[in-house]
Amino acid sequence: MGTQSNTDITNNSSSLFDFLKKIDLKTALIAIFFGLSIFFFIKWYFSPDSASLKDKDLQKDIKALQLEKDSINRQITNLKLDYDKKSADLEADEAKIEQINQQLQISSRQLMISNQNLKSKTDSLTELRALIKNAEENPTPRSGEDLLNSLKLKLNNK
Repeated sequence: MGTQSNTDITNNSSSLFDFLKKIDLKTALIAIFFGLSIFFFIKWYFSPDSASLKDKDLQKDIKALQLEKDSINRQITNLKLDYDKKSADLEADEAKIEQINQQLQISSRQLMISNQNLKSKTDSLTELRALIKNAEENPTPRSGEDLLNSLKLKLNNK
């Protein structure tokens, strides 16, 4: 058995060698070029080319940029809402300030009027005190019926 398989191998290798001897150079070159063509075609077909890799990278970049854009748009929307709220608060505060200013002007006018009234009342009181003091220091002389009426008045008031 061992000798027979050795003879088969030598017969096969000699038949292969005989086959190769029969091939001319032109046929051998065509076979080599055909084999290389099939090899490079398979390599090209199954290998990722640079364009598809760039496309995948660009798709990733586009997704990342889209997420960033969405985030920025959300921030812009939030800032617009905050701005609108602050503007409304500012308008309300300005209205309150205007109302307070109007009340301040009214109060100022009332204070001026009250000060004028107080001054006139103070002046009247001063004049009245002066008259009373003058009357106490220099009583008017009464006689007759005037004196009787004055005494009756003082007695009735007590």
